[in-house]
Amino acid sequence: MARKKKQSIEQVSIPEQEPVMASNLVDAADDSDGGFVFEYDMSVEDAVPPPALPEGRSYIGVTSGAKHAANKTTGLDQIIVTLTVPPEEYPADFPADLYPEGVEVPFFSARLDNSAIGRFNMKNLAKAFAVPASRNVKVGDFNGKRVKFEVQHRPSDDGSTRLFVKGMPVAV
Repeated sequence: MARKKKQSIEQVSIPEQEPVMASNLVDAADDSDGGFVFEYDMSVEDAVPPPALPEGRSYIGVTSGAKHAANKTTGLDQIIVTLTVPPEEYPADFPADLYPEGVEVPFFSARLDNSAIGRFNMKNLAKAFAVPASRNVKVGDFNGKRVKFEVQHRPSDDGSTRLFVKGMPVAV
């Protein structure tokens, strides 16, 4: 009886990171018993999702929160960057008062592993974000860049519209 060879699966190590929002939180009040009550001027049952930035036009945004991640399905390396569109970039008919600090749009890179495809993807990504391309590319260098991009809408399970970057951003 022939034995099957065990296939080895390459393990991808992801450094532990604290949740992004946790670093922005402070205790608002002593609520050790969980008794705080949120009060609104209407029932949240009647709440509707806020409007999303319109598709079909370009926006200028600033990058932040760049981090290394591994694709859940393939395990391949990629970079996730948040592009923030400031209020001065909103269309005239967009309700700026809903997003006074800007609208955040996530960007997910293609695979960036140490393969011919991954290196080529990194070359294009570095060029798009005006990051120096070399043997070592630092994820933090993708922060603080001004880029031009278009948004793409995708429906969410909760009835809201999720925004994503359409195509590749371009440094400005």
